[in-house]
Amino acid sequence: MSTIGKRDRQPNSVDLKRNMFEMLDKMDSEIDRRFSGNESLLRACCTIDPSVPSFLQLDQMLPIANMFAYVGLNVDKLKAQVSVASNVFQVAV
Repeated sequence: MSTIGKRDRQPNSVDLKRNMFEMLDKMDSEIDRRFSGNESLLRACCTIDPSVPSFLQLDQMLPIANMFAYVGLNVDKLKAQVSVASNVFQVAV
C-alpha cells in the first residue's frame, strides 16, 4: 500500500482556534500561578529605584527585609539607613 500523494487531514480553523485558546489559557494560568501572591515582594524590589514614587519607602521594603532576617538583616538599622539615604537623595536632587 502506497502513501504517495495522500495527505493527512488538515486541521480546520475550529481546531486551530481551540488549540490556540487552550495554549493561551495554560499560559495565563501559569503566569497567574507564578506572579500572583508576589505583589508585595515586587513592590519591595521597586523601592530601590529612584524613578518610582515608592523609592525608599520603608513600609514597602519590610516584606523583603523580613524574608532576609535570617541572614542578620536588622530592620531597626534599615529604618535608620533609609532615613539617611532619603535625606542624601533629597539633597542630591
